[in-house]
Amino acid sequence: MKAQAKQLDKKITDLAKTLDKSASDINQKILKQAQDFGDELSRQLAEARERMDGHRDQLAAAKVDKLMLAEVLNALALQVNADETK
Repeated sequence: MKAQAKQLDKKITDLAKTLDKSASDINQKILKQAQDFGDELSRQLAEARERMDGHRDQLAAAKVDKLMLAEVLNALALQVNADETK
C-alpha cells in the first residue's frame, strides 16, 4: 500500500511538473502573439498616418491651386472691367 501511495505521489508530481511546463509554454506563446500583434498594430497605424499625411498634403496643394486660380480670375476680371470702362 505504501509503495502504491509512493508511486501515485510520484505520478501526481510528474503530472504537476508537466502541467506547469505546459502552462509556461502557453504563457510564452500568448506573450509572443501579443507582442507580434502590438508590432503589427503599430506598423499599420504608421502606414495609416503616412497615407493621411499624403492626403492632407494633396488637399493643401489643391487648396493653394484654387487660391491661385481665384487670383488669376480676379486679375482677369479687373482687366476686363478696365477695358470696358475705356
